[in-house]
Amino acid sequence: MHQHLSDLTSHCLWADAILWSAIEATPAALEDETVFKRQHHIHLVQHAFLALMKKERARIRRPEDFASTLELKAWWEQFRDGLNELLAAMPDERLQERAPIPWLRDPASSFSVEQMLMQVAMHSQYHRGQNAARIRELGGEPPLMDLIVWYWKGGE
Repeated sequence: MHQHLSDLTSHCLWADAILWSAIEATPAALEDETVFKRQHHIHLVQHAFLALMKKERARIRRPEDFASTLELKAWWEQFRDGLNELLAAMPDERLQERAPIPWLRDPASSFSVEQMLMQVAMHSQYHRGQNAARIRELGGEPPLMDLIVWYWKGGE
């Protein structure tokens, strides 16, 4: 896999993990509906794209399917593990395979696995930033999740 795409994917998982740590460290964030719904949206999109890349049918889980914010975190952990398994077994040529995205209005459009991985990373980053701001509003300390910080910390 191209190094930049590998970095973005690894950073995405790292940033998700440290955001979850900040949510857990902020009791008000664990109970906040805005944080919960946004985390759900992030992970719903992640799971949907993972299913597409695995050539499977996505299992849609609604916010009310989760009894708690920590149950939602466990669902993210399933995504993390599934993405790591997919990437570990995926040959580079698979990155160029294309598939339609069923929820787009023009189903004739198709996107490469590489583009889907990029979408997962960028979409997740956008919403993580929103939740970081919300954590600060709730009195917590949002983590530094920037890509450059991930590189600075050794890219792990």
